[in-house]
Order: sequence, then C-alpha cells, then structure tokens
Amino acid sequence: MFLEFDCGIITVNLPVNWGTCIVEHTILVVDDEQEVRTLLTLVLKRAGFRVLTSENGEEALAVMEANPYPNLVITDVMMPRMDGLSLCREVRSRAHLADTPLMVISALRDSKTIEQCDALRVNRFLAKPIKHTELISEVRSLLGAVS
Repeated sequence: MFLEFDCGIITVNLPVNWGTCIVEHTILVVDDEQEVRTLLTLVLKRAGFRVLTSENGEEALAVMEANPYPNLVITDVMMPRMDGLSLCREVRSRAHLADTPLMVISALRDSKTIEQCDALRVNRFLAKPIKHTELISEVRSLLGAVS
C-alpha cells in the first residue's frame, strides 16, 4: 500500500510503512504555498530530518534567528514580502548564517534565475516538479548525511 501525493510541484509515492532514520539535521522549508510546505515536511520528516517552515523570506529570517540555526534552507523563489533570492542574499550577508547551505526549488528555470542563484552561492537548484527521491538524495548530499 502506498501514499501518493502530486500537487504538480512534488510527486510523492511512499510505502505506508516507509521507515525513518535518525539524522540530527534541521531543515528550514520556505514556500508561500501551504500544500508545498506540508508535502516537503512530510517527505523530510519521514527521512529523519527535523523541519521548520516559513511562508516567506522575511518570516524565515525571524525563524532562523529564533531557533538554532538550520543546517539547510530550502526555498522557493516567488513569494510575497521577501522572495527566495532576497532571502538567499540576506543569509549570505549575515556572518553567522553565511555558510548555511541553500537549496532553491523553483518552477522558474530561466537562465537569469539560475545565474542569480549561482551569484548568491546557492548550493543546489532543483526545478519543479521534483520527485521525493531526488529531493532526499540532494538533501543528504548537501548535508553529508548517511542514506
């Protein structure tokens, strides 16, 4: 028996009894769409990660300052109040956050967006839609976590 979710952003097809592993990493997921935050949280938690969420870049910065610094930030690009690229710029400009790995997941695949991500030292860019297996693989690769 499988749980299947597909919101056009991420496709998840998990066995109901899919186990978790113990990984001591905290990931901040930033996306203005509740459904996307929920799906990413489900996938990441099932893989053993602690997950914090925010619905825009401004809120994400507040979460980052109020909690122990996340080991990874996963952000969308297009969001109200503060977009994902502005969030990346802010993270890189703050000495205590500057080395935080950044992953951008976006429907925008144009060369300008990718060039901006490169200029901001974004560690990974994934184009939507993504498969949950690709997401977990890239997250583990960035964090050096054991699969």
